[in-house]
Amino acid sequence: MIASQALSACAPTPDVPPAAETAELAINRPTVIAYFIVPDGAVDTMPDLAVSADDWNYAMATLGDSVEAAGFTFALVTRPNVRLVSARVSGRLLTLGESFTGGYAFVRPGEPPCVRRSPLDPDSVLVVARALFAGRAVADEVCFVAR
Repeated sequence: MIASQALSACAPTPDVPPAAETAELAINRPTVIAYFIVPDGAVDTMPDLAVSADDWNYAMATLGDSVEAAGFTFALVTRPNVRLVSARVSGRLLTLGESFTGGYAFVRPGEPPCVRRSPLDPDSVLVVARALFAGRAVADEVCFVAR
């Protein structure tokens, strides 16, 4: 699995990035977002990245099954920005990071996401999701709330 790397600022930003750099997700229930930012065409031109991306896709498919079995939505993002849309928020733009970074965001409708900056094993992703989505706080080193 690709280890999460440093995460750029993850807060609403007044700048509007190009549409090609932004994914849009409807947040209708608690959601775990796994992201790995890969520039267009990079997998085709970098053999090592292709192998890593395949490994990540396999790991995320397995994790996604577990997250969804726990009753949460699971989403994959490969763009540097994601616009979160819910009935309570018209569109919160998050800058996830630079190319070749990865991590997780835990999002409840209408609330700021909690972003993970370093790797988590699949069981820990579920533990964090269950805690956060039940309204319990987690330690700052687990994830930070993007304001």
